[in-house]
Amino acid sequence: MSVHVRRRSLGAQAAVPVSLVFVAGSAYLLLMASGRVLPGAGFAALTSFYLLSNTVGRGTFAVLELELTRTVPRSRARGESIVGPVRAVARGGLVLLAVVCLLVVAAGAVVAPIIGGWDELVLLLVTALTLAASSLVRGPLAGDRRYGPFAATLGAESAVYLLGAGGLLVGHVEALTAWTAVLAGAPLVGALTALVSRRARASVGRVLRPDRGGTGVRVGVLTLAAGSALYLFSQAVWNLGPVISTGRTSDGVLAAAFAAAAVLLRAPVMAFPAIQALVLPRLAAAEPGAPRRRSTPGLIVAAIAVAIVWVVGSVLVAPPVIRAFFAVSETPARPVLAALALSVAVGLVAQGTQTRLLAASRTLLVSLSWAVGTVVLVVPALVLPDAVVGAALGQLVAALVVLAIQLGALRRGDHP
Repeated sequence: MSVHVRRRSLGAQAAVPVSLVFVAGSAYLLLMASGRVLPGAGFAALTSFYLLSNTVGRGTFAVLELELTRTVPRSRARGESIVGPVRAVARGGLVLLAVVCLLVVAAGAVVAPIIGGWDELVLLLVTALTLAASSLVRGPLAGDRRYGPFAATLGAESAVYLLGAGGLLVGHVEALTAWTAVLAGAPLVGALTALVSRRARASVGRVLRPDRGGTGVRVGVLTLAAGSALYLFSQAVWNLGPVISTGRTSDGVLAAAFAAAAVLLRAPVMAFPAIQALVLPRLAAAEPGAPRRRSTPGLIVAAIAVAIVWVVGSVLVAPPVIRAFFAVSETPARPVLAALALSVAVGLVAQGTQTRLLAASRTLLVSLSWAVGTVVLVVPALVLPDAVVGAALGQLVAALVVLAIQLGALRRGDHP
């Protein structure tokens, strides 16, 4: 491989994490712009819509992209057609989509008032559909290491967020449905971007044609369901607190303040998948009996010091940042901010333990830990008289419980 080709390859690979960060950042800019137009209750509703879409959308359907990223290169290596695996994942995705839609509709009477109304509930269902489609499109691109088109889909999605935010902000549009429509439509625009190339259109044609393609690598619905549960419950721990708080808080300004704080302080959570993607292959490739370097006291002390700096910095810096960027007039109390920041610090440690367990094929145990964490979050968030305190405390305790379960598994030897 020539130096020029190698540089182009590395540049395309680098475009993927950059575009992922850009997608997350542009969605945050959309929320920030809405805070300058929508009233407090409207901003809290839009934030709840965004967090729920991350839970039932990205959280549920990220597994489709992951499985296609695994099965497509495996089929290529065997000289088999990728049509069979893509169809299998697509069929499983339709099952997951149907389940998500049924659950959202069943909970509609509770969810609709939190996210703004029934129009927003319909758009939440649309968002689930568009996120499922984008996952099905990006999976084969990642599996074939076509990083350029992969990044282009994310770039187009980001552009829709930015253009939508700019247009609605300049036009001072106060209709909540217009803001949620941008969140719902952006992933679909990103997915359609991949169809610009003739090669992509031909690939879609082969998948849709009933007389083409062999079986290839098999992907079962149960496999997708197990992976989906992991992403769903892990997203729920970071997203449900503000949603529940918004539903229980009658003061729109207070709900907006907590939603803004939770969204701001959860920003490091978006780096968790990238950290896992970097570390997981090395752990999975290690020999089962190979010795492992244990955490040194110095490393533990450093981690604790970083966590303390993060929490203290969040308590001191978050209030002016929230007021400046989200245009809210109030900010949560310092203990609430400390709880949110500490939960993220604990979550980062849990991401490390989770990665080791996943390398040892302990996916079910990891999914169970996040499921238990979700239950632990919901109880105080719903029961405590102060909705904001309950949501913040619930998120912190949930992160601690998840970490405790995973550490217990590691100490019992459930790691490679």
